[in-house]
Amino acid sequence: MLAKLAAGNIRRNFRTYWSFFFSAAFGVFVLYLFLSIVFGKATAGAAAFQSTQVIFGIGAALTAVFTAFFIWYSNSFFIKSRKKEFATYMLLGMSKKQTMVLAFFENLTILTLAYALGIAMGMLFNKLLIMLLFYTMQVSVDVPFEFCIPALKLTSAIYLGVFLLIVLHSIILLNKTSLIALINASKRAERGMRVSWRTWVVGALALAFMGLGYYLALALGRNIVTWPAIVLFVCIGTALLFLGLATLFFHMMRKNETGLYRGTRLVTVSQLMHRYRGNVGALTVIAITTSVALCAVLCCCGLSANVHAEARSMRPFSVEYLDTGEASSAILNGTLKAHPEVKEKGRVSFTLVKVYEYGTQSEKRHPFFTLIGESQYNEIMRLQGRREISLAGPEKCLLVKRSNITNYNEPILTQAEIIKGGGKLTLEIQKFEQQQPFCSDTRNTGRILVVSDGVLERVRTGGDGEAKQYVGLMLNDEMSAESFSPDLGAHMPKETALITYYKHYSDGLEIYGVLMFVGVFVGLLFVVATGGILYFRMAMEAAEDRERFVTLARIGMSAKEIRAAVAKGLAIIFGAPLVVAAANTLVAMTILERMVNFSMLGAYLVILAAYAGLYALYYLLTLSKYVKTVADRTV
Repeated sequence: MLAKLAAGNIRRNFRTYWSFFFSAAFGVFVLYLFLSIVFGKATAGAAAFQSTQVIFGIGAALTAVFTAFFIWYSNSFFIKSRKKEFATYMLLGMSKKQTMVLAFFENLTILTLAYALGIAMGMLFNKLLIMLLFYTMQVSVDVPFEFCIPALKLTSAIYLGVFLLIVLHSIILLNKTSLIALINASKRAERGMRVSWRTWVVGALALAFMGLGYYLALALGRNIVTWPAIVLFVCIGTALLFLGLATLFFHMMRKNETGLYRGTRLVTVSQLMHRYRGNVGALTVIAITTSVALCAVLCCCGLSANVHAEARSMRPFSVEYLDTGEASSAILNGTLKAHPEVKEKGRVSFTLVKVYEYGTQSEKRHPFFTLIGESQYNEIMRLQGRREISLAGPEKCLLVKRSNITNYNEPILTQAEIIKGGGKLTLEIQKFEQQQPFCSDTRNTGRILVVSDGVLERVRTGGDGEAKQYVGLMLNDEMSAESFSPDLGAHMPKETALITYYKHYSDGLEIYGVLMFVGVFVGLLFVVATGGILYFRMAMEAAEDRERFVTLARIGMSAKEIRAAVAKGLAIIFGAPLVVAAANTLVAMTILERMVNFSMLGAYLVILAAYAGLYALYYLLTLSKYVKTVADRTV
């Protein structure tokens, strides 16, 4: 009997529950997809996948945790919104135990159907999405259709654990609530917001925490040590913003009597103030989770979109190696002849001198500079199509140091002091540069000094530094080196420490392709779940608000005006978390740009537009559902 009643409730209210059902199913789909990639035969046999397998494990863990949180949170609101209905059942003779069993059957039915749909989607699209993954990584692998049993078992175990947690949560919520509390549940939810001096204090604290978090991010964000503090301050500021500043915003709107009585603004403001207090927690959670999701997706997709720029930053030459004499040159020339599709643009031979920083030769780290002469540096600049320099004198130098390996405890250098003849040679830093001209001999500190040719010669011949000869080569089309690069690497002696742009670029495609794949699906899961939460809450509240709109219709408010009032209120509910998350992500993007030395604004705008589009879709669906619900009694 109870199972039949539960099935009838779900069937009658499925238009309200579909967002919860679809979000749970999508969580199962993503979890099964990631686990099938980890345990699948196609990916297990791909050598390129081995180094990135852990990323999918992390993605699966994040998916499991967030899906569990989403289902738990939705179930909490689901139970609270139906307390009055459960009270009615109890007044008609149903015991509290039977009410718990009814909630159990409803959860069992919805989550079982969601699990079945998620697994079916995973089986159906598994091969296609794995093919898409390998295409993103630019790896050619045959992908068979496979039903991954280990992935199914682990997904089922995780989902069963989530279901048991939800059942326990439902029992606790219903068991600790009395019949009177169940009957008055909706009245408690209707308490509107109140403004007092505490609200102003909370608003000021919100600005202080957000401002402090943004300041730390922009001023010290490249120092990874400050990240926990930045995240903590921004999260606290975001929570206080919705708790205090938003309340003050609506309060000011209500006090503005001139604009309050224009059109349907009075209805919109009254409705928001009436319902906002009950939605503060949801909006805060959604704003924070959306900020995290946007940052993660931006990091994954932004790096993937800029893999060429990142590879160029790390590998300025197409080919770079330590010159070991005629043998290495012969191998390079022979490999070029064997690959007519590869055309040489030019090559340069340059001398690097490794010299220790003065006063540190007795320390364990032995900080050093890599010296290169001005004329050879400019020759490299011409070959790479970059701007040449002109030192103002022999005592001047150019310091090249990548920002992503900066020592944040080190003061800004104005002079470079190096060991010379047992003493000290002081050079004044004329200019700073971040983009390195080569990558050899710089892996420990990344500090390059471009000095005059005379200074370089004196240091080299005086025996104060270790000199090595390198060769750098540029190709006309580096994408043509797909077979040339591994062939050259197979023949070059190990002592040449061969470095090629294409190898770094292809490795980056594999890693960043996986990151983008995981980031896109985790990001989709976040937006589907958070959008579903808002839809579910607003659909429930529409049923509770129906009588108010009946009254408005009776005193002369048209259906068009009701829709306009609802649309404005829902636009604020859906738009506020996204706006806050976009601001938080913009600050995070600034940190990322400084660390990787290329712009991520394009990726940020595309990702933000995609999120806004998905939220807009949920907004329109919610608006349609809300208006249809309140119109049942107003027309």
